Amino acid sequence: MAIKVIFPFTCNNEYSNHPPYSMVRQLAGTDLDAKLWVMRRGPNAPGRFVRTPAPGKLVSLVNRINRKVLRHRNLSLEILEARYAAALQPGDAAWVYRGCSLDLMRTLRKRGHPVFLERINTMDHTAKRIIDDAFARAGWPVDYQHDPIPVLALEQAQADAADFIFSPSPAVTESLLERNIAAAKILECSYGWEPERFKSTRRALPKIDGTTVLFVGRIGVRKGAHLLLEAWSRAGLKGRLVLLGPMDDTIAERCAMHLRRDDVIHLPYNPDTAPVYRCADIFILPTLEEGSPLVSYEAIGNGLPVITSAMGAGRIIRHRREGLVVDPHDRAQLIDALRTLADSPDMRRTMAEAGRVRATEFTWDKVAARRHELIRMALRR
Repeated sequence: MAIKVIFPFTCNNEYSNHPPYSMVRQLAGTDLDAKLWVMRRGPNAPGRFVRTPAPGKLVSLVNRINRKVLRHRNLSLEILEARYAAALQPGDAAWVYRGCSLDLMRTLRKRGHPVFLERINTMDHTAKRIIDDAFARAGWPVDYQHDPIPVLALEQAQADAADFIFSPSPAVTESLLERNIAAAKILECSYGWEPERFKSTRRALPKIDGTTVLFVGRIGVRKGAHLLLEAWSRAGLKGRLVLLGPMDDTIAERCAMHLRRDDVIHLPYNPDTAPVYRCADIFILPTLEEGSPLVSYEAIGNGLPVITSAMGAGRIIRHRREGLVVDPHDRAQLIDALRTLADSPDMRRTMAEAGRVRATEFTWDKVAARRHELIRMALRR
């Protein structure tokens, strides 16, 4: 018996699309003999365990035809799913990521393949409620520009069609249960990090006399960026706030006053984040909706105390151990957390050491080993 994974996007082993690659790389040499099917393979994703439906140039041609002729179909996805389904042998298990079609999942189940669904973030019913609430609190019109909410009924149908669902955080589990997904289907797990990605000793910014607070991710309402900028402006700290990542138009327009401050620095996203982490004293992620953000693992792996929300903490950050878990909508609480860590070097060092130790339990090899046990346990059931 083998397990075959389908991730219907480009696999380049960088940030948001490196978890499936990292896990399958570890599971490829086990009795599960894992293989990863992706739309395209980037230059940073070597390995015989990675499969594509066609050479990269042919996929590009199909995409152009799709855009110009077959506008209401995703021909590239259809080809990928057909090749993937054909590769599954009797007795094999299927592990599907969001973006795959409901038809594929139903076909695989009819053929007798156990279907595992990767649930990266909370269910979209939950995400929509959280995002709508955030915009309402801010008094802004809702903008789903970079956080589109797909057809909710389709997502529900896919969750119902799966035999098992990987849930990387308590928030994801809660959102599944809220949608009447049977608890027996939910496999509680985590994500991880790769220490090799952070061996660089280079610094992205010069040292300063003060505290450097770092945010990494899409700078948008969903991540609580507007709440962070407001809190930083009111905290009155000596130091700088560094924002690393692409910025949504809503934040650029609505928070322009905060962004113009001399102590706020915006850096465009770069997959090599190590030089930026090396400059920081505190990591902050007041996110409103997540699954289990990779930056939380990477922050403690880099020895940074963390200020985050329950969503950002997931199963990795524990309150007053690796960081401070706060309600991002509580401005006073967020400001107090910033001031507390900025004014307490001893607390920062204690949390940093606890974080480094905890991070060793969440390297991809250990995360994959736990996934292996979860899969075997589910299949025995």
